[in-house]
Amino acid sequence: ISRVKGLHLEKFLSIDPQTLSSLQIFHQDAHPSFSGCGSAKEGLSLFSLLDDTKSPLGRRLLRMWFVRPLLEEGDINGRLKAVS
Repeated sequence: ISRVKGLHLEKFLSIDPQTLSSLQIFHQDAHPSFSGCGSAKEGLSLFSLLDDTKSPLGRRLLRMWFVRPLLEEGDINGRLKAVS
């Protein structure tokens, strides 16, 4: 590790575990029409639908972005440029 970068929590929206669970961003519901193959989208979580990362590190970063949404417009635009 060459340096440690601090995390300023005031820049992020605080989402409690109950809210995350209610939003079902990471939860995959069982659905009668979901067969686990083909292009069916029912039963998949929002995260799994949007996750097109190529590495475990990218997947962890995307997950962190979902758990800690930004509040400042400039930071949001920076993320947008990063994934464009």
